[in-house]
Amino acid sequence: MKAPSPLPVTILPTDGGASEEAATAFAAALDGEWNGFQAKVDPVTGAALKIPAIEVPDDFAEWNVHPVGYATTSSIKLRKASLYVKEFQLYPTITLDEIISCDQKLVIHDTAADGFALFPSGAYAAGDAAVPTVYKSILDHHPHAEMCLVDAGPVPAPGEEDLPRERMVVRVSWEWETGAIVSPMVVIHETWYVRWCDGSMMEGASGFISGWPAEPPVDAADLAGTWVPDGGGDSETVDTDGLVLLPLGMSVRVDKDADGGVLVEVGWLRSDAAGVRLGYEPGAGDRRMVLRRAYAPDGALLWTTQSMLRRQG
Repeated sequence: MKAPSPLPVTILPTDGGASEEAATAFAAALDGEWNGFQAKVDPVTGAALKIPAIEVPDDFAEWNVHPVGYATTSSIKLRKASLYVKEFQLYPTITLDEIISCDQKLVIHDTAADGFALFPSGAYAAGDAAVPTVYKSILDHHPHAEMCLVDAGPVPAPGEEDLPRERMVVRVSWEWETGAIVSPMVVIHETWYVRWCDGSMMEGASGFISGWPAEPPVDAADLAGTWVPDGGGDSETVDTDGLVLLPLGMSVRVDKDADGGVLVEVGWLRSDAAGVRLGYEPGAGDRRMVLRRAYAPDGALLWTTQSMLRRQG
């Protein structure tokens, strides 16, 4: 697998699905088995929320341990225009040799749908091509989007054919009138570990894993400065107002603009050290990956854009 192009890409709902070349690169970046951690996040503070007590062994309460998420395995495969994502959410266990206790969910995304955008890097955004703008009762649902970014190394590790990779996923819903995020966001961070095998490589019970919520959130100062897109384009500075800052450099924002439209943004600050772990040369500098999705005042999806930015100077 070769490194994906970092050039900015914009996809419109009317583009009619991905090209064969883009779909092939997308599958090469995303297909496989991924291990990591999932948590629900408070949309105001960015803090991970405790999982229900009924899902936690009694011993944990005695130890004053309160898990805030789940170990995860995701088995992902693109077949023609369908993206199959089989998710395993592992419950905490006392030891690693216990029988696996988990929830399993299969989601099938139609990549040819107007509301789905995929990128050669493995990134994607999923949701309705026209989101609801009126919420009158509990039977109505809020606008929702699922956003995924993939960070891959520039070259395979010695003796390997595949690039080292990490991915982050955000599932977010918001109030249309104000742009305020409603209900906890679901945030997943995972590392690719083996080629696709339909989830048959699960190693065993999870034990207790603190996961990425144990790390400090990204510092707003680390996002300061001017950023320039790879491949050209206008430079930009990061306005941290309304930005939900998360660990591992992750951030989320839903912004209601003056015209009544909405912009959903998922960002991922990748430090020089994070790049070295994926095989980049030391000193390559910070990278900021951004996935944005814009909606018109009537709720219609306008565009989805993915870009890689580097700090200027």
